[in-house]
Amino acid sequence: MSKYRYRPSEAKRVIWSILNGVSFMHSHNIIHNDLKLENVMYLKANPEYLGPEVHSEVVIIDFGLAQVLTDGVAPDLHMGTPEYMPPEKLKRRYKYTDTKADMWALGVLSFIIYCGFFPYPFPTDTNHSKIYETIMREHIDWPERHELMITENDEHRQAKSFIKTLLQKDPSARADSGQALLHSWFDDLLNVASLRIDDSTQIGENEEFRSTWPVIDHQDPCQNLNHDTKGNVRKKLKRRHTVPVYRKSRRSPRTEFLGNT
Repeated sequence: MSKYRYRPSEAKRVIWSILNGVSFMHSHNIIHNDLKLENVMYLKANPEYLGPEVHSEVVIIDFGLAQVLTDGVAPDLHMGTPEYMPPEKLKRRYKYTDTKADMWALGVLSFIIYCGFFPYPFPTDTNHSKIYETIMREHIDWPERHELMITENDEHRQAKSFIKTLLQKDPSARADSGQALLHSWFDDLLNVASLRIDDSTQIGENEEFRSTWPVIDHQDPCQNLNHDTKGNVRKKLKRRHTVPVYRKSRRSPRTEFLGNT
C-alpha cells in the first residue's frame, strides 16, 4: 500500500467510484476478471503526494482478461490474480463464470482500501496452492484483524456490512452490482437517506417516482439491472452522475497508482 492511510470517509468515496465503474461494466455485459489494487488508478497525477486530495477521477484499467457475457455467463478462463479470485474459480467446478466473480474481487479490494491489508492472512511466499487453501478455508476474523471493525461506530458497522455482502463464498448469496449500489453505507454520501424505498416497490409503474428519475448521462450504470432495482438505484442517484472512465491501456505518465500491495 502507499504510505497514505485513507480515512474511512475517503475510503468510502473511492470504493463508491470503483463500484460505479463495475456496475457500468456489468450493465454492458462485460466482466473484468482481474480487479485488484494495481488495476485501479487516479486519472491525473499529483506531483506532491499520493492521496485522495488529488480530487481526480478513479479509473479501472487493464482489460486484458475481460470477457463479454452471453446470456449472463462466459467461459471460465481460470485466470486472474490468486489473492482476488473467488472460491468458485478456485474450485474449478464450473465451466462458466459471471459478474459475481468481479463482485468478490471488489470485496477484497474494498477491504484493502478500508483496512489497509488483505482480509485473509496470506502466506508470505507466492505458493499459489497455499493462497488458494487460505481463501477456501479461512474465515474473515473481523475483531482480530482490525481494531476499526470492533469500534462501536455506525460507519464501521456499515462498512463491514457492505464488504460482507461481497465476500460471500456462495456466489448465489453474494451481492450483485445493483444490490451493492443500494447498500445503506452510501446513503450519507449521496444525501438520500430519507429517500430510501422498499425494494418491492414497483417504481416503474409509479408516475410520481418515474417523474423524479434523474437525467443519467449516456453511460448508464443501471442499463441491464432488473426493473425494480433499476428504479431504486436511479432514485438514489437523483443528481446527475457520470461513471468513471475506463482504459484498456496499461500504465501511463498521466495516471497514478491508488496503491501497491
